Amino acid sequence: MRKMLFTWVALLILFSVSDGLGDYICNVQMPPSPVALLVGEQININFDYFTTSPGGVRIFVRPISNNSTSPGYGAHGSPLYPVGNGSGSGWFTINSGKIVVDQVRIQMYNADQSQLILEAFIPVVYHFSTHSIYDIHISPISPTSIPLTQNVNITFKYKTDEPTGVRIFARPITGGTTSPGYGAHGSPLYPVGNGNGDGFFNIGSGNVTVDHIRFQMYNADQSQLLLEFFVPVEFHYAANSISNVKFIPIPPAAMLLEQNVTLTFDYVTDEAGGVRIFARPITGGGLTPGYGAHGSGIYPVGAGSGTGSFNIGSGDVVVDHVRLQMLNADQTNLLFETFVPVHFNYANHSIKDLVFSPPFPAFLTFNQDVNVSFGYNTGEPGGVRIFARPITLGDLTPNYGAHGSPLYPTGSGVGAGSFQIMSGNAVVDHVRFRMSNENQSVQLLEMFVPVNYHFGSPLPTSASEKFDRTTQVYSLEQNYPNPFNSSTTLEFSLPKSSFVSIKVYDLLGREAAEILAEERPAGPHKITWDAGTLASGLYIYRIEAEKFIQAKKFILMR
Repeated sequence: MRKMLFTWVALLILFSVSDGLGDYICNVQMPPSPVALLVGEQININFDYFTTSPGGVRIFVRPISNNSTSPGYGAHGSPLYPVGNGSGSGWFTINSGKIVVDQVRIQMYNADQSQLILEAFIPVVYHFSTHSIYDIHISPISPTSIPLTQNVNITFKYKTDEPTGVRIFARPITGGTTSPGYGAHGSPLYPVGNGNGDGFFNIGSGNVTVDHIRFQMYNADQSQLLLEFFVPVEFHYAANSISNVKFIPIPPAAMLLEQNVTLTFDYVTDEAGGVRIFARPITGGGLTPGYGAHGSGIYPVGAGSGTGSFNIGSGDVVVDHVRLQMLNADQTNLLFETFVPVHFNYANHSIKDLVFSPPFPAFLTFNQDVNVSFGYNTGEPGGVRIFARPITLGDLTPNYGAHGSPLYPTGSGVGAGSFQIMSGNAVVDHVRFRMSNENQSVQLLEMFVPVNYHFGSPLPTSASEKFDRTTQVYSLEQNYPNPFNSSTTLEFSLPKSSFVSIKVYDLLGREAAEILAEERPAGPHKITWDAGTLASGLYIYRIEAEKFIQAKKFILMR
């Protein structure tokens, strides 16, 4: 697994009052999660900010476990960040105990810390203890397709204070349990202290997708589990498969007629004579009218990669899937077929080269503009108007303000716009772009671009006063404890009386349990759920209430 920093999308956000209007934190970067660390090791965080608070602001990062600051933590103080925009950093650690940090809290205060301006919670999984497995490298790089019986090789470093040494195992996981048909390494006795280790696994038969690797550290006689965590991967084991499909441009995208979409993919096959692979655009379940597409040479037996392309030559049509087919060399036998969801809007018009500022994900106070610039093409003789609007759960975000549109001339050019949320708490999850003719009597183009902007409403409260966000918006909290053995607690909030459904799914999307299906009144709710006979593993729990849908992960450890 490559060592890298990830920009995290916060699933839970609370905002409070600002001295001025328009503050945000964005581009939050921290080490990948999940990870196992030694007590005393630091987690370093970098971020960008903007503030209108005249005296500047202070920004603090703190570890959270089970909805409270993590026991035994140590963390940075804050310099005074000046008004305007800039960058900052922070750190925290756990000094003792065996602690799982499940969220990172970021708070922005005014200069004398009398006013909480903004607060955000970002979900993570950081295991702190006296044992660590780190600097993990996995080959080949995920996601990819792999022939049956081919090894996935793993190297790692470890640290432990276990006097008699430890054994370390890496195992493939599919849908929360060990992958069917796997083979894997044993473990030597790794001595106390620190050192290097390695391992491998493979799948010997079937058609199996490995979605996690489970790392376990035991004491010498394997009577005590000292450390366990799961690393997400995507390895497709099969006799024949196609995976890791990537598109240029990245969907969703508005395309001019005859403009190519190109794609790359990985494949694996045991077909002795090689295979041919075709990608075709699909609209409404059938081949898209007016399409043109690539042919295919013969891809040799084994594993490899390939490319393709397609376009639409006429009409006004949306490509909603791309079908990939693998056939034997003479195309008499279909060996593999998959459909990849996309959104390519083909017409005589396009909107492209989108740039958002601040970049998402971002946490903003109310009245803070999100600015967007774009390029466009149009054949409309009288010119066009282009509008960008914030969308939440499929509808226009309540209490938004947004730009008008000049008349953009026919041909190609550039444009700009902005939007803001003026009151209330809201998560903008898409921006809708619409192009219409001069008098807006004809809609020429519409596309939805996924984003992640968390807006908070101003409240006349200070940092010492309690802000109850649970009655303001729909929310789903991270369960606790997590990981858990048998039972765990889930909390959610409703701004109004709603029918609530909470279900548990395995990582293949199969329903594993139903936790709740009933009408609940407005306000905060807490339920305790027993996993019953479910097997150990990683699961997804998902809430639906009105138009609100949110999902989180938890780990059941027997």
